[in-house]
Amino acid sequence: MILYVFIFVICVFSFFINENLDKKNAIELLVLLFLCIISGTRYNLGGSDYALYCDVYNQIPDIKTFIIDYSDIDIKYQTYGWEKGFLFFNSLSKSLGLTFYGFTFLNSFIFYLCMYCGLKRYISNFNFLLLLFLYKLFFYETFIAMRQSLTIAIFFCSIKYLRERQCLKYYMLSILAVSIHRGAFIMFFLYFIGNLHLTKRRMLLLNVIFIPTIAISFMNIPFLNSLDFLLSYANDETFVSKATMLLNNDDLIGIDLFHSLEYFLVMFLVYANYNKVLVTDDMKLVAKFFLCLLPIFTIFRGYGILTREKDYFVIFYAIILYSIYEKSKIYSKVYVIFFTVLLCAWGYFRFILLFDNGGMLPYKSWIFIENVNLFN
Repeated sequence: MILYVFIFVICVFSFFINENLDKKNAIELLVLLFLCIISGTRYNLGGSDYALYCDVYNQIPDIKTFIIDYSDIDIKYQTYGWEKGFLFFNSLSKSLGLTFYGFTFLNSFIFYLCMYCGLKRYISNFNFLLLLFLYKLFFYETFIAMRQSLTIAIFFCSIKYLRERQCLKYYMLSILAVSIHRGAFIMFFLYFIGNLHLTKRRMLLLNVIFIPTIAISFMNIPFLNSLDFLLSYANDETFVSKATMLLNNDDLIGIDLFHSLEYFLVMFLVYANYNKVLVTDDMKLVAKFFLCLLPIFTIFRGYGILTREKDYFVIFYAIILYSIYEKSKIYSKVYVIFFTVLLCAWGYFRFILLFDNGGMLPYKSWIFIENVNLFN
């Protein structure tokens, strides 16, 4: 637990230090490298998924054999029906001589690099974003969900092309993301939000429309099951199984109501500060991504499987809150940072204690494990 406390304290202090520096990149990159090492060198941490990823990586063949066996890859090797793009990435990494532990480090490095390159444009002090990152994404995306972490990394990079309305490049990245994890299908719909003319009145109207639909989640009505007929056109058993679970709302637990309340708190701050915060095209794009959470936390709140989709957008809380922080008076700044740090600390340490009944404790790194190396 001491290391986890140290991580959080480092991120808090680096934020305050960066606030007083003109050139912030050095501290930001140092903290990112530190987090990358923590995530990338974890040893046997990440719940049951960690063992599955290790099993697949150790079984998957080198790139030459992978290409030869491509059509029968799920038959000849234990792949758990995972996407071919992710399996190819495994095979390529293995062919480069990386051990599974080297692969986890590469996976983390790609995630942190893409997160910084994709989001730095929108926030002047990236260390503020890292506070929200520790709460919302750090453990799940860099310790547990290795496939989704890659697709979210690709999404961060694709924002540039969405903003510039470069349709071909954006959808090329979207196809790449879906080949790694099917949950990235949501990216195919996001390009169209660029056409949304966002105003304060329209933001209010969208909330008025969606807030009452929270009642549907409480009644546990699987209203998407009317789309079942579409599955007859799919021939991927794993996809059909997961899609059936989604459409019929087979998850026992939906998205926690706390996340919905948290979202509407941020939404209230956005609405109250609309004319101060959403004054540039960049911030309006950020607000559009933020609005993508509205249906997830209302009408689709009962679909627990969609909790993964929210991870594409929750990081935009940080950009919005920091923009409000920058434009606030000194006493308001104190409130914003105090409650942000308090909430992030609560969520961060709560995850550590509750996930797998303390399965993240104690932290272990393969750097200190004998006979474990980056390369074979």
